[in-house]
Formats: sequence, C-alpha cells, structure tokens
Amino acid sequence: MDYIQLKPSSVKRFGIRTADGVETGEYIEIDIEDLELPKRADTCNKKHQENLRELNNQRIIINKKEDHKGKGELYSDNEKALIKAMQEFYRKEEEALDEFIGEGATRKLLAGRKPYLSMFEDINEYMEQIAPVLKEHQESLIDKIKAKYGKEEEDNVLEWVIQNMRKLEKNYIK
Repeated sequence: MDYIQLKPSSVKRFGIRTADGVETGEYIEIDIEDLELPKRADTCNKKHQENLRELNNQRIIINKKEDHKGKGELYSDNEKALIKAMQEFYRKEEEALDEFIGEGATRKLLAGRKPYLSMFEDINEYMEQIAPVLKEHQESLIDKIKAKYGKEEEDNVLEWVIQNMRKLEKNYIK
C-alpha cells in the first residue's frame, strides 16, 4: 500500500495548569494558519464593543429608575438590576472570547469557575502567554504568502493580505 505523508499541523495546543502548576488535562487549540482567525478576532472585538455599549445603556436606564430597598434585603432593586446586568455582560463577553479562541475555551481558562470580577485581567494575562506564539507564526505565514503569491501582478492582493495580517497583529496579538 502507498501512503501519503501529511504535513505538520498548524494547530497549536496550549495546555492549562492551575495556579499551583498542576496540569489540568485541559487545553485550547488555535489553528494559527486559519484564514478565519482574523475574521473571528474582528467579530470578537465587535461583540465586545457591543457588550460594553449595552452594559452602559443598562446602567444609565437603571440609574434613572426610582430605587427601592425591601425590608431586610441586602440590595436595593437598582443594585439587583445592576448585578444582573453585569452577570449578563460577563456571559456575553465569555461568548465573544469563545468566538476568537474557540468554543468552551474561555471556560477552560477560568478553570471551571463562573465568570468572576477580575476574570478579564486574568484572561488578558493568559492571552499574553499565547500572543508570542501567534505572532511568530503569523510572521512565518506572511513569509509563506509572499513566497507563494509574490508575483508582480499579484502585489496588490498580497499587500492587502499582509496589511490585514498586520492589523490582526496590532489589534489582537500584542
């Protein structure tokens, strides 16, 4: 029987460890040559901006309402509404992040925890650990694109692709 030798995969797997350094057995995978990655990053960013606008609008509406606090209750009606709005914001942010790094990946990075107050700082820190790998491979992808499509008549298309890759790097791979 003849065999076909497959090329190495461009999917990078990032294992997850607890704060104590114990491997959880969980990982996230990112295909660094996925042509949809810039689109997913853009969609994630748009959803994030939409989520921020929606949260701010909710905050304004809630603050304009007359507030009541029931007897023996810890929180007033407005405080409860703000907490509910924040919970919804965090849920939507988790969905937006999953759009970029893969379905269920945000939950893995949270180590099974529900969204918590400082989760964004934690996730940014985790993404900073992933960013150098993405950046390195993005540059090699640009070199591959240049080598493959670097003909004079295709320079405009090539330049467009490279500019979009640079935008991805600037906006999402810090």
